[in-house]
Amino acid sequence: MMGVIDEFTDYAVREGLLPAGVEPSQYRERFAASYPFLPEVIDMLYHRWGSFSTFQRTRGVLRLLALVIHSLKDDRLPYITLADFDLGNQQIRRELLKHIGQEFDSVIASDITGQDAGSRKINASLGKAYQGLGIGTRVSTTVFMHSFSGGIERGATLSEIKRHATTMENPSSVVAEAAEPLTG
Repeated sequence: MMGVIDEFTDYAVREGLLPAGVEPSQYRERFAASYPFLPEVIDMLYHRWGSFSTFQRTRGVLRLLALVIHSLKDDRLPYITLADFDLGNQQIRRELLKHIGQEFDSVIASDITGQDAGSRKINASLGKAYQGLGIGTRVSTTVFMHSFSGGIERGATLSEIKRHATTMENPSSVVAEAAEPLTG
C-alpha cells in the first residue's frame, strides 16, 4: 500500500497534481487514511454529495463506495479515483440519480455512456498510444462527480480533473487535452 501511495504522490508532485497548499507529506498521510481511494473521493462524497438531504453522509458514502469497489473487483487498480466510478453500472448510476434526479440519466448517456457520447468521441480522437484508456470517459466522469452539491451545480478545476482522470501510465497533459473540448 505505501509503495502505491508514495509512487502516486511522487507522480502527482512531478505533474503538479497535488491540491494547492498541500505538502507531499500531508497528502501521503491523507492518502494512507483513505486508501484505496484518493482522499478527494471521500471528501467529495461526504461534503458535496452529502449535502443532499436524501444522501445520508456516512451510510450514503459507504454504500456508494461499496458499489464502486464491487464494480471494480476484477480490475487490478492500484488506487481508485472519481474517474473509476462506472456510470454505465446501473447500480452506481441509480444510487447517484436518486439524489440528483432522473433527468440527469439522459445527460449521463449523452455525455458519458451512450454509443455517441461526447466522451467516447474524445476517446477515439486521442493518439493511438492512448486508445483504450478511456481518458475522455474518465474526464467526463470526474467532471460529473464534481458537478453536484446539494442541488447546486459546481464543476471541477483542471487540476482536479487531471488528478482523478490521469493514471501513472499516462501524462496528465493528455488528460488536459481530452478535457479541453469537454469543459471548454
